[in-house]
Amino acid sequence: MISAKIQFDEIQRQLQLLHEKTGNLTPAMRDISMLLESQSRLTFATETDPTGVPWLSSKRKMKWGGKTLTKSGRLAWSIRGAYGKNWAEVGTNVIYARTHQLGLPAKNIPKRAFLPEETDLDWDAIKSIITHYMED
Repeated sequence: MISAKIQFDEIQRQLQLLHEKTGNLTPAMRDISMLLESQSRLTFATETDPTGVPWLSSKRKMKWGGKTLTKSGRLAWSIRGAYGKNWAEVGTNVIYARTHQLGLPAKNIPKRAFLPEETDLDWDAIKSIITHYMED
């Protein structure tokens, strides 16, 4: 599975406080994984990477119209969030996902990232989720 995992360096203190308060990070991790999933799916609608940079249009789109990376919709609909006691991630098990996420210069396939890197994550939204559970 290709995936983007949250690394908690920036919010470790907040998560520790939440864990001390509730003893359970799972609900927050569930909401964070849902956020990651929706943000990743949004890239297919906007045809941009997670930072908002437009994807290079595919040959199919230029010739026939439609959207890049959405010929069948399989890749977009394969995006799934997952979570556990102290982790959240988003990913896909589609075999060709890695090729599009990273690009394949040897075959002239440009990078069209749809999963966020750690630096692309919406840290403010993640912090808001944690804050919400702190206030409950």
